[in-house]
Amino acid sequence: LEFRIEARRRFDEVGDGHTVVFKDNQYSIRVDWAREGNRLSFFVFAGGKWEPRVSSVVPRPGQWYHMVATWDGQQAALWVNGEPFVTPRRGEVPRPADTPLVIASSAAHGPGVRGAIDYVKLYRRVLSPSEILGRAFGIKTFAGRPGKPDVRFDFTQSQDTQGWAGTSGTEVRATGSGLWVRLGAQPGLVLQRQLQADVAACGFLMLRMRVSAGSRGEVVYITTRGAGRVPFEVQGDGKPHSYVLKAQAWPGWEGTLLALGLVPSEVAGAEAQIDYLRAGKQPEAEPNLKVASIVAVAALPRAGRVEQIAARVRNEGGRSATTQVQIEVPPQVALEGPAAQSLGPLDFEAEGEVLWRVRATQPGAFPVRVWVKSPAGAAASEAAATETVPFAPPLAPTKAEYVPPPVPLDTGPYTLWTHYCPLWKEGTTYGWKLIEPWPHRKPVLGWYNEGEPEVADWHIKMMREHGISGIIYCWYRSNRGGPVQQALGHAIHDGLLRARYLPLIRFAIMWENGCGQGCASAEDLLENVLPFWIENYFSHPSYLRVDGKPLLYVWVPQNVTRDLGTSAQVRATFQRMREICKKRGLGGLYLVGCVGSQDQAALERMAEEGWDATSAYGNAWRPPAQVRFSGGFVSAPVEGFIDQQQALWEFKLRHGRLPDIPSAMMGWDSRPWKETPFFWSDNTPEKFRELCLRAKRILDAAPASPVQKTLIFCCWNEFGEGHYIEPTRGYGYAYLDVIREVFGRPAGPHVDLAPEDIGRGPYDSWYVSRRDRPARQ
Repeated sequence: LEFRIEARRRFDEVGDGHTVVFKDNQYSIRVDWAREGNRLSFFVFAGGKWEPRVSSVVPRPGQWYHMVATWDGQQAALWVNGEPFVTPRRGEVPRPADTPLVIASSAAHGPGVRGAIDYVKLYRRVLSPSEILGRAFGIKTFAGRPGKPDVRFDFTQSQDTQGWAGTSGTEVRATGSGLWVRLGAQPGLVLQRQLQADVAACGFLMLRMRVSAGSRGEVVYITTRGAGRVPFEVQGDGKPHSYVLKAQAWPGWEGTLLALGLVPSEVAGAEAQIDYLRAGKQPEAEPNLKVASIVAVAALPRAGRVEQIAARVRNEGGRSATTQVQIEVPPQVALEGPAAQSLGPLDFEAEGEVLWRVRATQPGAFPVRVWVKSPAGAAASEAAATETVPFAPPLAPTKAEYVPPPVPLDTGPYTLWTHYCPLWKEGTTYGWKLIEPWPHRKPVLGWYNEGEPEVADWHIKMMREHGISGIIYCWYRSNRGGPVQQALGHAIHDGLLRARYLPLIRFAIMWENGCGQGCASAEDLLENVLPFWIENYFSHPSYLRVDGKPLLYVWVPQNVTRDLGTSAQVRATFQRMREICKKRGLGGLYLVGCVGSQDQAALERMAEEGWDATSAYGNAWRPPAQVRFSGGFVSAPVEGFIDQQQALWEFKLRHGRLPDIPSAMMGWDSRPWKETPFFWSDNTPEKFRELCLRAKRILDAAPASPVQKTLIFCCWNEFGEGHYIEPTRGYGYAYLDVIREVFGRPAGPHVDLAPEDIGRGPYDSWYVSRRDRPARQ
């Protein structure tokens, strides 16, 4: 499948559709039309279509561009002047054709070009990153060439750039106090081409610099064994900071180091001053201290009693000396001890924890600021962070024999459900061990086993007292064809169905036919899957019904079409399913398919197939143009996601062929599971309130239907993907309290409880004992 196209050309002017390379129904590199942004883009004609394309930079007149386009059957990439732009691209391989190869000609789908072409090359073999970057920057990649044998550059006492030069309009100048760099309008970097260093002696890369703006830098490297570009987080505050990078972990960091490049910032026009850049076997740099987290030790701290606040300090630079860590609290929080404490020396990537005893004089969410400072001098490092710590109203300690009975909240005309993600039992998935490094996500119930009925009763109490009357559990099948083999059924079968308060809530299932298995045929669905659902769920008195019929959510509607063959067969099979349910005295079946994007074709197909309604699990999102970099991740404020969700709800409302159950998703931050490099940041309960208010207006505008004024929250406990409303250490009950305030009709006082308030729990002993069990010798 793999092929490579390489070209080098200069544009004397940039116009609509200028073609670089084109072969009809095969591939194309071109400048997009002005209405599309005039970007350099790469297309593969795969699966009978051109899109999606890979888009890169807007070319500038008079500048040379080295381009390498690649496709391996899974993803397409376009390297422009050594910077890769990538997009997933799957599809059938284009068939061979005798159509002509067009280079810079108006005979293709563009009016031609004005400028100069150095070369165009097509390869049947793979070009390695070393070759791509080496050709982009004019670096010969053989080991025997002359070069500097070590990587140690000190710019603070030199009037010489020491061989470092800028690319793509980047300016470089030695000032005697550092290497001054100003980035151009195009992506560029400062590059050292003349190295001949033994990589074995360069396990760590260290630099100290100040950057005027931005949040991400990049290191570009070329060795005799490989090449790459590695992002790292920078602090664009204009102050000097030290950065230590573990080069020894980079792919291809072997053999001889031939060239090294540095992108100080992602912001065009940003300025940087580099004090030094060096490599060595051990971290040799000033410390770079950060306040990694600030949390209350208790899952639900309360006003009026002594609580502990913990701050974790992380060193991302060279070894630090003993440092001072200090806390600052508002007047509503009293310190029970000194504000300043000492923290011992920290090596590179080491963490230390400091504890303070505090007592809040009143309930509320209060800002707590912690800063850390190492001794003054050349190795000084200072950092600070602020977190909001919630304190619940005071409560006298009591001892309860069991979870107190729920007091359901009246939500008037509104019906509220929530999706439930059953991944939280030790030994079933990777679960809690990846959430523990994110202390704000620790549930109020602790690292629980959701297969325990008492945990299910706590969940029922939390939900019902905040207006949620239905739970939609993700349901997984692990086989196709034959009797059903179920996966991850513990939350329903071991927990919910044995819970004391089950009669107070309704539950349903969502067929996870994307991550889990679908069906082998209509007969498999009708003879194996549907009977299992009827016997275990649909017939249960607590099963959720719509218009008198059992509710079935389906995660991926198009997979039903795939498994059954055609839309006509889907419609016929659905009709047979409904008839079978009627014969069992269930009144029929109410089918809801998830569509989380503005996909009109999907909605039209579902209407033709006979679905009853649409909804979503995980609303689709797209990163906005302005993002912030956080190490290897990028983010943007969650307000953008709120806008995108409202646009989706309005789109479905306008479409109107099927009723829609809007899905309100409090955010997306999958950094614990690393599902995507993008996350929505700055999430707070008050921003969630705005999401709920907008959803309420959508519900009020929807036409009459069996699911009118019904809203589902996504999700109760997706801690790994970072969309959850279950009470946690980070915000307590704040997200649920927002739901209560927006949709509820409170009657009388309400108290949010944690297990320790009534002498119950802990519920994580099984997980903790397995986690802390000594390894076998």
